[in-house]
Amino acid sequence: MKFRSIVSFSHNSRTNAIFCLIFMIISSLQSLVWSVRIHPQEKVKAIWNRQILFVICLKDPNQNEGVLNWYHVGRYEPIDDNSEAPVYQQHGADSAKLFLVNVPKRYSGFYECRQTKNSKVISSDKFELKVYNSIETEGNKDSYVGTEGDAFTMLCFSKFDSDRDATEAQVSWIHNNIRIVDDDKHFTVRSRVEQSVTQKTIRSTLGFKRLIKENEGVYTCESVYANPFLTDMKSIDINLRVQCKP
Repeated sequence: MKFRSIVSFSHNSRTNAIFCLIFMIISSLQSLVWSVRIHPQEKVKAIWNRQILFVICLKDPNQNEGVLNWYHVGRYEPIDDNSEAPVYQQHGADSAKLFLVNVPKRYSGFYECRQTKNSKVISSDKFELKVYNSIETEGNKDSYVGTEGDAFTMLCFSKFDSDRDATEAQVSWIHNNIRIVDDDKHFTVRSRVEQSVTQKTIRSTLGFKRLIKENEGVYTCESVYANPFLTDMKSIDINLRVQCKP
C-alpha cells in the first residue's frame, strides 16, 4: 500500500512537471507571437527634412492589456503629445500614431513603440528614421537645354535647419566622376548661404563660359553633412543637353 502511494505520488509529480513544462512552452510561444505592429512596416524610413510622415502602432489583437507609447530610443520618457512639436504622438483606443512634421535632421535615430503594463514592457517594435537635408534644382532636372557657343548656368539648392552650421564648400558639382573646380577658362562655381527663420539654404551655381558639345551629359550636385546619427551623402542628377546654334 505504501509502495503504491509512492508510485502514485511520483506519477503525479511527473504529470505536474510535464504540465508546467507545456505551460512554459506555450507562454514562451505567446511572447514570441504577441507583438505590437507598426505601419508602414519598413524598418528604415528616410525622408527629406521639411516633409511630413506618420507611423501608426497597433496593439496585438491577442494582448489587449497595457498601454501603447512611442519612444525615441535612448530616452526614458515617452514622446510628448504636443502637436506643436515636430515629433509628437496621439493615442487611440488600441493604437498610438507618431507624427513627424517638418522634422529637423537632429531628430534622426531609432523610434520604438512599446506596449507596457505596470512599467513592464510586454512587446515592442521599432524603426530607424533618417532625415536627409533636401537638395533641389531650379527647373526640370531632366531637360536642361543650352545652345552651343552660349554662356549657361545651372542652379542647385541645398536646404537644412537654421540652427546648423553651413559652409559653401558643403555643396559641390561632379561630371564624369570628376569634381568640378572653379576654372576661369571653362567653368565658374559660385555658392552662397542664405538665412531664413526656419532654415538655411546654400545656393550653388555652375556656370559655363561657352558651351561646347562635349559639355553635354549628367551633372551631379552633391551635398554632404555630418550628423550624430548618420553621415549620408545626398545628391541630385541634372541632365544637360547641348543643341547646335541655329
